[in-house]
Amino acid sequence: MNWLISLVARLPFWWLYRLADMLFLLTYYVVRYRQAVVLENLTRSFPTKTPQEIRQIARLFYLNLADIIVETLKSYSISKEALRKRIHFTNPEVLQQHCDKGQSVLVMASHLCNWEWQLLGSQAYFSTPMDGVYQPLTNKGINAIMLHIRGKFGHAPIAMQSAVREIVRRKNQTFVYGLVADQTPMPHEKNFYVSFLHQKTPFFLGTARIAEMTQFPVLYLEMKRVKRGYYALTFHTLALPPHAKGNDELIVQYAHLLEKNIEENPADWLWSHKRWKYV
Repeated sequence: MNWLISLVARLPFWWLYRLADMLFLLTYYVVRYRQAVVLENLTRSFPTKTPQEIRQIARLFYLNLADIIVETLKSYSISKEALRKRIHFTNPEVLQQHCDKGQSVLVMASHLCNWEWQLLGSQAYFSTPMDGVYQPLTNKGINAIMLHIRGKFGHAPIAMQSAVREIVRRKNQTFVYGLVADQTPMPHEKNFYVSFLHQKTPFFLGTARIAEMTQFPVLYLEMKRVKRGYYALTFHTLALPPHAKGNDELIVQYAHLLEKNIEENPADWLWSHKRWKYV
């Protein structure tokens, strides 16, 4: 499979986006990939929108998802220089000021726009070592491919199961850690609930606990689609040390900022997952 992905990744973007158009037609009109889940999530999250508006958002979501898939494939071969042309940081100084002081930083990201390019784009722009925390995939072949993509600029992703231990171990070194924090916690995990998109929604408390143990600054990384294949990223400060024990307000702030971004551009979030399956 690696040779095929490597071959596809060498195609120019204009060709890949034609492939994305065909992929959209297949997933939306033929396979109808998780369409019931997408429509249910959208309907619950936007109760004032009409069925026609919900279907229009769903259609745009599938268009964007197809683009993300081919852009992720392109990541297999893309250079830092090429990625810098497509990822623009509006306020890099918000992160850089901490790195210049030798401070490690926790960055809370999300499944908004191309989440794979959030990390790769940051690695391409900043000189401070950056590691993403990831949930290993059950398919070992695909997992290996994603690890290759996420670590292609010389930084090894950290498995979620060992994230706390590894980050605390490196406490005296300067790193930036990216945590995609809008995933669904498992039922056995301690859930922290926030009113999010008109629903009671569980969020991981992991970032808050890591911040308490390390006293690292915590930022939120907002991502917006400028046009096809181009994105703008903006940092927001969620919390600065000292962090009090048991202060989970940064999770609430994260949820509210993400909610605002989703409401502004609803088709850019990942609606095909059962985000509220344990509620």
